Amino acid sequence: MAEKEKIWREYLSNEAAARELLQKSGYTLPDNLIWQILQVYFDTGIDYSSIFFKRLTALEIADIVAQYLEANGQIIGEVISELDLEFDFDIDRLEKATVKFNGSIWIIHKTDKDPFPSSPHAHEYDKNVKLHLGNGNIYHKKRVVEKMRREQLIQFRAEVVSRIKGVILPDLEV
Repeated sequence: MAEKEKIWREYLSNEAAARELLQKSGYTLPDNLIWQILQVYFDTGIDYSSIFFKRLTALEIADIVAQYLEANGQIIGEVISELDLEFDFDIDRLEKATVKFNGSIWIIHKTDKDPFPSSPHAHEYDKNVKLHLGNGNIYHKKRVVEKMRREQLIQFRAEVVSRIKGVILPDLEV
């Protein structure tokens, strides 16, 4: 077995063990959430594979994920669809939503501590970008890299408002 494959398999084993530790501590983890949190934590940009070479133990992975979830809240629902959004979670408890929209998975926190680029905004952790919910600009770090079309932004915002109880979005600017 090649060294890179060995490192990759070690990561997968440690991630699975970390998932078990987290579940025993009461965390519910949608698929890919651990991977997405590690990308944000290490600010990998597009160099996602660098996480494998950090050789994190299961306990280190679990600690990073637990710290993130404590700081940002636990995801309690997941949306799987393209443009016709469907929801499967308890609306009364919702502080955060996960939305699959046009092939991207966006996470919106009702009370995100980071106000950039808008408050609230949506995170797309696989691409390490944020969506301004007022103008549709998509940022990598502080740089605009893309823009959501007006019609899509309006539809996205409507779903967020209808599903996150009491959320107030920034004024629509487009």
